[in-house]
Amino acid sequence: MRKNIKIFIYTMELKNYTNSLNQLDPWFITGFADGESSFSILISEYKKLKVGWQVKAEFQLCLHSKDVEILYKIQEFFKGIGNISIKSNRDVAQYRVNDINSIKEILIPHFEKYPLQSAKSVDFLLFKQCVELIANKEHLNKSGLEQIIAIKAGLNLGIPDKIKLAFPHVQEIKRPEYIINDNSLNPYWVSGFVNAEGSFLVSFYKTGQINAVFSIGLNEREHPLLKKIQSFFKIGNINKVPSNNSVHYRVTSISELNTFIIPHLERYPLFGVKLNNYLIWHQIVILISNKLHLTEEGLAQLKLFRSTLNKY
Repeated sequence: MRKNIKIFIYTMELKNYTNSLNQLDPWFITGFADGESSFSILISEYKKLKVGWQVKAEFQLCLHSKDVEILYKIQEFFKGIGNISIKSNRDVAQYRVNDINSIKEILIPHFEKYPLQSAKSVDFLLFKQCVELIANKEHLNKSGLEQIIAIKAGLNLGIPDKIKLAFPHVQEIKRPEYIINDNSLNPYWVSGFVNAEGSFLVSFYKTGQINAVFSIGLNEREHPLLKKIQSFFKIGNINKVPSNNSVHYRVTSISELNTFIIPHLERYPLFGVKLNNYLIWHQIVILISNKLHLTEEGLAQLKLFRSTLNKY
């Protein structure tokens, strides 16, 4: 009987959370973009143009297709600009904005007002410079095109070899250093970033110990950001993993999860599949907190919840 009650509570929570998220907070959007977005300058040969090359700016979010509702919410937030497509053969949903006026008048003002906090902020600044040149049609002349190529060198994956061969004299700019600001993180930004990069896990040990784990794993260049997230929550540990150049922020203490992580996520909820995972994980935390996992029935219930955790 206890098992049925807990599952009922979980489904009611999911329904209530979903109904409360009709409008995403602007800081949530930025936090989510810090984790999932890309700012790209696409350059390809196009003989019909005088300079022989076509230049496009593109903002993109790419998610599992089961999270497509998030993309529709973000598109709605950005006044309907851009397009959403689903590649059913890859279970991938994409939101793309490549209209230069929409980028300049809607996207860029948003990220200026609600700034990115991760190393992606460097990509945004370079992207913004290129957008200004494109908006002024500078990409239609050789000097403007070369200026865009030079800026693109510091953006994302840099310049493809084909473009390097076509423009051997272009002086590539050095990617600016990522310097994190001293401003406090907005709690909605934190939830947006957790929605993109956070993980809710359960660890089983040979000793019989079971831990619920809240984790955020990033590239080592984002270590300053994890330190800032750690300061926001005032708990947890950060560990480096040299084998894959990553850093991980982890909270495993049940008391800290109940005192800091869960209250934050109750007040500033997640959305989509990550919300579903959080609610399942929360039930596991409840079981461990009440030591019900030490009983046969409670352990069976915990394993049942764990079997559905992080499953699409």
